[in-house]
Amino acid sequence: MGTSKPITIMKYTFQLLCSLVLAITQYNLTNAQGTELFEGATPGATSFTNNGKTFNLATNAPAFFVANIAGLGYGPSNRFIHLNDSYGSVSSISVPFGTFKMNSFWFYVTGNAGQDPGVPNPATGPGSVTFTGKFRGATQFSFTKTTGFATTFALPGNGFALIDFATEGGTNNTNVSIDQLEITLSSNFDYFAIDNFNWAQGALPVTFGPVAASISGEKGSVTWQTLSETNNDHFEVQVSTDGKAFTTIASVASKAPGGSSDDTIAYETGFSFKDAAAMAGIYLASLLFLGMAHAKRRRLILALVLILGITGWLSCSKNDNGIPVGPEKYYLRIAQVDKDGGRSFSKTVVAESGN
Repeated sequence: MGTSKPITIMKYTFQLLCSLVLAITQYNLTNAQGTELFEGATPGATSFTNNGKTFNLATNAPAFFVANIAGLGYGPSNRFIHLNDSYGSVSSISVPFGTFKMNSFWFYVTGNAGQDPGVPNPATGPGSVTFTGKFRGATQFSFTKTTGFATTFALPGNGFALIDFATEGGTNNTNVSIDQLEITLSSNFDYFAIDNFNWAQGALPVTFGPVAASISGEKGSVTWQTLSETNNDHFEVQVSTDGKAFTTIASVASKAPGGSSDDTIAYETGFSFKDAAAMAGIYLASLLFLGMAHAKRRRLILALVLILGITGWLSCSKNDNGIPVGPEKYYLRIAQVDKDGGRSFSKTVVAESGN
């Protein structure tokens, strides 16, 4: 009994330290930004990392990679990323997870045999470059540049011109979160290079606040908050007994007007494992029933409907998706589903089962 107070103090001190670490980590993730100069990047690499963020390079041309050519970068410098000898190519800079925002970079483009800056293939007229920001495959912004390319090697540009995403295309796109920047050359440009890549951390479609859940027997409830929502459609409540394989047991529509909001929004929903089991069984069998034309098969499927429905309703040990009813604890999380079908997840919380 005499040691309980020190243990309690140590417990809360540990929890406080963990909370501080999580808060600092979240701050760094949401405020990360940087300018990649490429001088420390690996020559020939098809990716680069800046301030903890990895960017991947892809193209339908033979290669898009980190170049190391003395004195030919912005400044002048020695390293930059470039694509060579592919008219009308489509290339991209993307992140494997999360999002980013584009601020600016320096851009070199050419199409003639001498690789003179800003000069297209003379036989096919003026050239153009289209920059398209995408998120999960959906276009977030796009603009085409036909003028303003550098045409001399005057320093510090050295053949590179500034692409400023705050002004290009007549719209400020520096606040638009994307996971891929696509660069499309016209049929008379075959080379481009990028240096001094300036970016900022993007925002996820939904920023989750606290998530809490409780379970008693076959029923439960879950509450959560969103600090912001963008293009959000609905949420799915997902449960697991091992923290790995999750099953959706409830769906809740977004309360944000049009799916977007910068205000804190609170959500709450209840659920029943037995209701989820019965509905899953009836729905599956009904689909099979509709797909059968033969009368005898329809009678068999109708019987299956009744069996699955009754089994799902009366079972007190396991629902149709294999989730036991009555273990000591469950793992729950909230899946956010945006309007284009993409999804992200809240943290996973543990709910102890009561009587």
